[in-house]
Amino acid sequence: GPPHAAPLPEVDFEAGAKRVPPTLSYPRLLALYVRSTGRALDALPGWMDEDPERVVIEVHGLKSASLTIGADRFSEEAKRLERLGKSGDWKALRADLPAFLAHGRRVLGEIEAFLAETEASPS
Repeated sequence: GPPHAAPLPEVDFEAGAKRVPPTLSYPRLLALYVRSTGRALDALPGWMDEDPERVVIEVHGLKSASLTIGADRFSEEAKRLERLGKSGDWKALRADLPAFLAHGRRVLGEIEAFLAETEASPS
């Protein structure tokens, strides 16, 4: 098997595919998730400075979307940040944001690799 040091995958694609209604294309949903989540990750640091409430709204959206596509740990992390914001703990939210953004980038990297493989293989 793989070495134990290898980090757990961030996205459970099998679970995600089962959560998506059959009328929706899971790869299409993943591609949309990459676009919208990438935009959110780019914008969050600026909002943290200008409009912290907006950060809470955005991480709430990331929580739901991430759960739908199978990124459960990232979804849990978004939920934790949402709670910090709702309780007004802006200092902790600000301190935890960089790790959250890095986590999100790992999720997007995995999805991009998965989509590249999916497109390369004949269905």
